[in-house]
This record gives sequence, structure tokens and C-alpha cells, in this order.
Amino acid sequence: MADALESRELRAQIDQRGQGRVPTSGVWARLSAGRRTKIVPVVNLAIGGAGIEGDVPWPVGAEVAFELLDHDLSAPARVMWAGNGMAGLLFFHSPESRLAINHLLARLRRSPAAGDDD
Repeated sequence: MADALESRELRAQIDQRGQGRVPTSGVWARLSAGRRTKIVPVVNLAIGGAGIEGDVPWPVGAEVAFELLDHDLSAPARVMWAGNGMAGLLFFHSPESRLAINHLLARLRRSPAAGDDD
């Protein structure tokens, strides 16, 4: 019984994590921490974080500055996972960055090729 409840809870968390993600095309971000900077393509974006393509020079758990190029959005982020040429970031929003990402996500959801119209 406990295994079934744990499994159901895990599935709910996975489903919730996937909600609100918007696939992107042509959206790029600058990641920086210390003296290192890397420009990476953003493969999906959500209120809570982003999926990026490319190897990152920081370990899981590292805090980085995330800035979308060609969009008015920047937020501190943490590298949550990395591997196989991809990484997942978790955002730490200010009220301003939360508002900015909500507006950007609304625009991207309306765009036929998310990210290509800005």
C-alpha cells in the first residue's frame, strides 16, 4: 500500500513538473557564474525553470545568472541536473522576473513557432 501511494505521489510530481512548459525554438540564453559565461539554446521554458541544450561548465547545484537574449528576462537560477548535452535550471524569481516570464510565456504560447516571433 505504501509503495502504491509513493508511486502515485511521484507520478503527480512528474505530471506537475511537465505542466506549463513551453517548447522554444530560436530562444537563446546567457548563463554566467564567476568568470565563466556560456550562450546556450533554450529548448523549453516554464515559470519555474528552463531546459537548455549544451554542456554547462558548472556542477549540479551551482547558482548561475540566467538571461534570455532578445527578451527582457533575467533571473538567478540553479543547475538542477546536467547530462547528455542538456541541463535543467530552477529559477529564483523576483516579483519583476516572475511578471516578465509570465508575459513571455503567454507570447510564446500564442506563437506558431515559439520564440521565432520576438
